[in-house]
Amino acid sequence: MTGQRTFWRAQARAEELPVDLPGTAVRFGSRAGVRRVLAADVTARLAAEARAAGTGLSDLLLAATAVAVAAWQGGNELTVALAAPGRNGPPGHDVDVTRTVGWFQYFYPLRLRLGRPSTLPRLAGELRAQIGAVPMHGLGHGLLTHAHPDPAVREEMARSAGPQVSFNYLGEIGSWDRQPAARVLRPSAHPSGTAQDPAGRWPYLLDIAGELREGRLRFVAHHGTGLHRTATVDGLMDEIVRLLDGGAR
Repeated sequence: MTGQRTFWRAQARAEELPVDLPGTAVRFGSRAGVRRVLAADVTARLAAEARAAGTGLSDLLLAATAVAVAAWQGGNELTVALAAPGRNGPPGHDVDVTRTVGWFQYFYPLRLRLGRPSTLPRLAGELRAQIGAVPMHGLGHGLLTHAHPDPAVREEMARSAGPQVSFNYLGEIGSWDRQPAARVLRPSAHPSGTAQDPAGRWPYLLDIAGELREGRLRFVAHHGTGLHRTATVDGLMDEIVRLLDGGAR
């Protein structure tokens, strides 16, 4: 585990996300969302392009997001917090989660090098390779930061400049009726209440989340209204859509 420190040092953020307003933190109660929904035929075309390039819709959305945000920052790299499913244990270690419920997830930082690929699918493939090279699917970062027995290692990891942007692709949503549990359980239509404490702090300035629902790619950018104007994030989302639609940088 300690041998991963060199890798994680290299993921420290070196860029700054521009802000519109002099806020200092993003609170759940002050977040706003800007949404985009692609047409079914556009989504189908993107999925075909992704398959031809050996990637997926998530890779294309990440590539478009990285290009748009990096250009906004004035550079050619983006340090992003990538979401990963927390129900998978470290490679080679079986973790029994059969008696647990709920959504398990963790984030890890990755400094994406965008280079100069000529098309978005090609860049998506390169980013997929960068993600595939992350040791232990990113679990090592959290273990070093929070569970390493040496306090100096934990402190070093905690001091590292973390991402200001997070990315989370939820996959295909709405396939509940095809799951084995659908024989005995049904999703409730009743309100579940507030999911987060409005005063709670979200560690990222910009949060991009995507999903495939009813054959259409949908994604949202959450931002803190004390740091970014909605019009600014709206323009960023337009640029992501343009990149997805054109496929070229």
